Amino acid sequence: MEEKKLVIVSVPYKPFLSVVKAGCKITNVSFLIVEYRKFWVWKVLFRLCFALRLYTLATKCKISTNNFKEFRKFSKNSSTRFLFWSPFYLPWWISMSHLIPQNDKKCFCWGPAGNAQNIKKRERYINMAKNLGIAFYTMNASDANKYGMFYTTQCYRYFNDETMDETKYDFFFLGYKKGREKILLSLQNKLQQKGFSTNFIIRDHNQPETDFSENVKLAKQSRCIVDIVASQSIYKQDGMTLRPLEALFLGKKLITNFNKIKEFDFYHPNNIYIIDEQFDLNSLESFMQKPYHTINDDIVKKYEVNNWINRYFME
Repeated sequence: MEEKKLVIVSVPYKPFLSVVKAGCKITNVSFLIVEYRKFWVWKVLFRLCFALRLYTLATKCKISTNNFKEFRKFSKNSSTRFLFWSPFYLPWWISMSHLIPQNDKKCFCWGPAGNAQNIKKRERYINMAKNLGIAFYTMNASDANKYGMFYTTQCYRYFNDETMDETKYDFFFLGYKKGREKILLSLQNKLQQKGFSTNFIIRDHNQPETDFSENVKLAKQSRCIVDIVASQSIYKQDGMTLRPLEALFLGKKLITNFNKIKEFDFYHPNNIYIIDEQFDLNSLESFMQKPYHTINDDIVKKYEVNNWINRYFME
């Protein structure tokens, strides 16, 4: 029997391109990277067509002509599965789904569904999508419970470059503020007071994203990766970020305020140091002196992107 094809649809988000697209080697998985139209007239026309339920025209107003042709080519086979990436573009995915009513459709939420300026509108879109047969998956436990989504793990990828860069820093962080700048700067200050070297790159949202390969290079040059999950009152994420898996796949130590990490099968006290709001770092020196505990390959492979896609979206 011929295996079903999976088409993953996403905007050109750099972490997605670097982790998921670049890491995926499954032969019957294809990617449709949406080159969306940005000029304001197209946005107005999309909203109008969407409101009038003119979904073919709405889709043409949102994605490029080449995207539309490629999408229609994929959708001709009714057995093709579609995986829409991120809940932040649900009106787009809804318009496209109306053109493939017979296909298996899923949407993966790589971020908190609740992080919307108008959460009521987001919830309405989720319900509209569900009525079209779109099944939702999330790595955020609270979203899974609130919106009836399937709960998944986070995912990461292996890197072919086995060279080890020279260690330059003790602690490394790279990411956007997301309401945690004050916490990060306070932690950095305390680490420096203890004599540790730090490389904290805290970005505004209007700054360009760092190339993913550069992020990996900087992580490899550090002894320990810093993972600070933003306050629930600011950024409603209670799922694991990419950083714990980045540390796992690169064989690096991790310092984090994500207390639930104790529940994951790759947790080991030699590798992961959990901090609270008071930043108790009294035992940090002894933690950094302990040898890294190698995690069983079978555990690591569970989070590898190819196994992850097969586990949740191909079986």
